Amino acid sequence: MKKIINSKQDKKENLVIATQALLHLGKVKNIDNNDLHVQGTMRYGLQKIKITISVIENSQLCIEAIGDDVWEKGASSSIEKIVKYIGEHLLEKNN
Repeated sequence: MKKIINSKQDKKENLVIATQALLHLGKVKNIDNNDLHVQGTMRYGLQKIKITISVIENSQLCIEAIGDDVWEKGASSSIEKIVKYIGEHLLEKNN
């Protein structure tokens, strides 16, 4: 499952925002400053959801989540939590 959100920040600042969100909501496994993405995991019940947040063109964040359930409920819930956290805590502070 994938979602793209817009940001007014530059690419490096977006990477910091993505990292802060994942640190708060789950665990960060890898940060790639060259390719501008952060990888980690979140929990949804007993599932471990794999998360990749990439900074793409035009200062957008691409949030990808992969879970174990067929209905992608864990993945979609994780994406919703990340988007909500970024919107409430990070983008507003930086504008």
